[in-house]
Amino acid sequence: MASFSTSPPAAPDPFDLGIHTPANLNRGARAALLQNSPATVNGTIGVLPVPRQMAQTPSSPLIAATAAAATEEAARANSPSISE
Repeated sequence: MASFSTSPPAAPDPFDLGIHTPANLNRGARAALLQNSPATVNGTIGVLPVPRQMAQTPSSPLIAATAAAATEEAARANSPSISE
């Protein structure tokens, strides 16, 4: 009985040197590619920068409506009531 495969057979990796492949080949290749890049940032590859405070985003209409309702409620609570 014949079997059917949906994926083509895996091609051998042309950069696989077997036991002679350096453990840090990917890191070295990335460093070599980025070395003369105009957007190079000096630092250790693979280390994320220190997290910074997120930029403030404009308020959504829901937040604006909620703030307006809270302000109106506070104004009503602080004003003398006519029904008293």
